[in-house]
Amino acid sequence: MLDLSNYQRQLLAKNPNILKLTDHHVIYKPSFKLYAIEQYFQGFSADEIFEKKGIRLDFFIKNYAASNIKRWLKKYNEEGPTALGTGIRKVGSGRPKKSDNLTYEELLKLVEIQSGVIDELKKKRALALKK
Repeated sequence: MLDLSNYQRQLLAKNPNILKLTDHHVIYKPSFKLYAIEQYFQGFSADEIFEKKGIRLDFFIKNYAASNIKRWLKKYNEEGPTALGTGIRKVGSGRPKKSDNLTYEELLKLVEIQSGVIDELKKKRALALKK
């Protein structure tokens, strides 16, 4: 999603309104999100708000600032100011938890379960081929 150079990343990382940069997203501080909403209500454009806080829009796609403010405004209107929270998703990533802390017995149980699932799939495939 983001295709930023190292120079652009360094400049963005120095901005006090940015909480975190990932490979795909810029995560803004809740205080900046609230500021942006307040400024938007006062009639400032999304681009003006971002540029006023030193966020260079030439690093991003067209309408980047407007789409962020639109998304934050929707959350703000639906759930209130606290909805702009940390910007970090509360829902899990969908990936299984790391198995680094599992005991040997727990790992064996996982292997048994996986083996059972594989056996069931093989049986179903064999039955499907016979039909």
